[in-house]
Amino acid sequence: MNLEATIYKLTVLFLLSQSREDLTNSQISDFVLGQSGTNYFFLQQAVSELAETGFISKYTIGNKTLYKITREGSESLTFFGEDLSPEIREKALDWLKKNEIPIANTLLFPAECFAANGSIYVRCRILEGEDTLFELTASVPTREAGEAMCKAWPVKSQTIYQNVMNELV
Repeated sequence: MNLEATIYKLTVLFLLSQSREDLTNSQISDFVLGQSGTNYFFLQQAVSELAETGFISKYTIGNKTLYKITREGSESLTFFGEDLSPEIREKALDWLKKNEIPIANTLLFPAECFAANGSIYVRCRILEGEDTLFELTASVPTREAGEAMCKAWPVKSQTIYQNVMNELV
């Protein structure tokens, strides 16, 4: 599977995971096509593959086809969600707000590695909806170390958060 197809699939999974309501094919298409240079047929193939693999489920009410993320899709997003850029995540949340679609109060664990002032840093956060519950920014010796920290963050974030709180409170 190519990287572009993976990003489209992760985008659809993220959008569905953040919505309290199931989304129509039109809504998914509106967001994804508005953010990327893909075409409608390529997007529909990605959505179809997500449904076939059980990462999303679809059902029809009247003339509307609605999609929702499954447990398998949520698990996949937990493991591979770090491949989705913070910009796409923010745009998805902004799109949901703009279209008055209620946002789910699920926890997110974004982490990013970046360079600033000649050093490499990692920013790890715990988000609930739009609220930042915890944020940690640290200098790291190499980009590889930073990327390893970003990859480990979703799995270890809750333990780290608990340890920090136990030490400070």
